[in-house]
Amino acid sequence: MENWLLKNQIQFSGDLLKTELYTLIKLHKPTHKRSVLDDLLSAHGHTVLRLPPYHPDHNAIENTWGDVKQWVGQRNITFKLDDVWQLCEQRFAEISDMEWAAVCRHVTNVEEQYIRTEGLMEPEVERLMFCVSGRSNSGDSSSYSESDATMDVVSSSSDTDDTLDGIAPLE
Repeated sequence: MENWLLKNQIQFSGDLLKTELYTLIKLHKPTHKRSVLDDLLSAHGHTVLRLPPYHPDHNAIENTWGDVKQWVGQRNITFKLDDVWQLCEQRFAEISDMEWAAVCRHVTNVEEQYIRTEGLMEPEVERLMFCVSGRSNSGDSSSYSESDATMDVVSSSSDTDDTLDGIAPLE
């Protein structure tokens, strides 16, 4: 973390905790990585739309991959890589324009549903703060067990999420 801060010429104190270093990094880290392709597309009037990776609700190809994996899994009897490759190519070749359009419509419908309900959920989610405690009843953290773990949901009394109250250094 310190190396990243030094490399990016960001001043910091050497006695910061990891959580404090991470907060500093988040403040200075770019939201999106820029690439040569981003700059090329931007120069020609295009905008890069980044999709959440591996998230089928927002990425139509993930739905299609799921279908292909299931289809191949049902037909894979040799368990040889070359045969799996051929089955994948066969299933991808069979995907029609209509099937792809249906997957894209599904993603669009899910996105529209998220947009309609986001305003309802966000204030409630923002109010929550989860506190996880791992101390045993004796107060001795060295005798911690999974059964000692508790989770309480409490309302946040602060509107700012930038504080690090309650975070202590690991010993």
